[in-house]
Amino acid sequence: MPTPFARTLRSLESQRRAGYWLALGGVALVLGLWLAWSVVAELPLYLVSEEARLEVETAPRRIAAEVGGRIVQVQAKLDAEVTAGQLLFELDAEVERQRLAEEVSRRQGLLAEIEALRVSERRESEGLREARAAAEGSVEEAQARRQAAEEAARLAEAEAARLARLHLEGLVAALDLDRARSLAVQRRLESQALARAEIRLQAESRKQEAERQANLARLARELAELSGEAEVAAGATRRLAEEVERRSIRAPVTGHLVEVSQVRPGSVVATGEHLATLLPHTALRVVAGFAPAPALGRLAPGQQAQLRLDAFPWAEYGVIRAVIEGVSGEMRDGKVWVEASFDPASAARIPLRHGLSGALAVEVERLSPAALLMRSIGRGLDSPPPEVAESG
Repeated sequence: MPTPFARTLRSLESQRRAGYWLALGGVALVLGLWLAWSVVAELPLYLVSEEARLEVETAPRRIAAEVGGRIVQVQAKLDAEVTAGQLLFELDAEVERQRLAEEVSRRQGLLAEIEALRVSERRESEGLREARAAAEGSVEEAQARRQAAEEAARLAEAEAARLARLHLEGLVAALDLDRARSLAVQRRLESQALARAEIRLQAESRKQEAERQANLARLARELAELSGEAEVAAGATRRLAEEVERRSIRAPVTGHLVEVSQVRPGSVVATGEHLATLLPHTALRVVAGFAPAPALGRLAPGQQAQLRLDAFPWAEYGVIRAVIEGVSGEMRDGKVWVEASFDPASAARIPLRHGLSGALAVEVERLSPAALLMRSIGRGLDSPPPEVAESG
């Protein structure tokens, strides 16, 4: 029965050829898709720095003793949150406080004396004005009386002269003439007396005014002297108050204490001795250093980056998304340094603190797989061949 077996063999051969072409087509399809992906797709190329850390935008504040002395109170605690102006350490300032109290008391006494002198000065000024007004009125009254007496004397002298002419003509008795002459002399004497009284009144007024002016000048001198002493006392008060305040060591800004010296009440500290370090409450930033050869010309503001912290594995906590904000124009410590801001939402599970270290990967460009392969081949061709040792 050869015929049925021949048909079966031909059928199997036909199926094998169909499978071969089907497999060949699948391989060709996969190869075509891979070639298309290698040309069209883009892969990010990262530049990685292993020297990255989180830093506050404001540098940590060093807290030191401005003056030396014995500590009487310690309120600073490690990692404690503090507010600006909060007392951290207090040095003994009893001597300065006593001197301050003395200067305050002395200044208050001087101010009381100054106020009393000012009251006296005002009263003396008012008395001077009143006396001057009264003197002017008295002088004017004396002038009026003198002028009236002068006029009366002139009239009496004129009447005596007229009666003297009539007496020569025999029309007036000698007795009447003598009376008229006596009256004229009396009126003249009264006028002269009033003139002298007016002069004395003016002299007394000038004397009283000079005395009051002298009193005012004396009060002004005393006021100036006391005011000077009060200013000196005020300066001493301010200086002693500053001395007392310098012995109260306070937090300069709001933040938390990352370092506290092991001092206790009764300890003696020297001027400038370091007591604590305060980390201000400001925004955190990423600082990273890159080797100059691959970094120069490839890092620029605006590039996307990823931060992986050493203390928080990225497989569990993820990466922190960041953006380059600035690139240093000069190298420091042989590296190119960059500053980056980061998205707090991408680090919600991580308790971010100043000083956390990690690695920063900056996306410097995007290349297709084919271009990346060609670049790798080109670098391999550009590298110098290995040296061949000469045979002996």
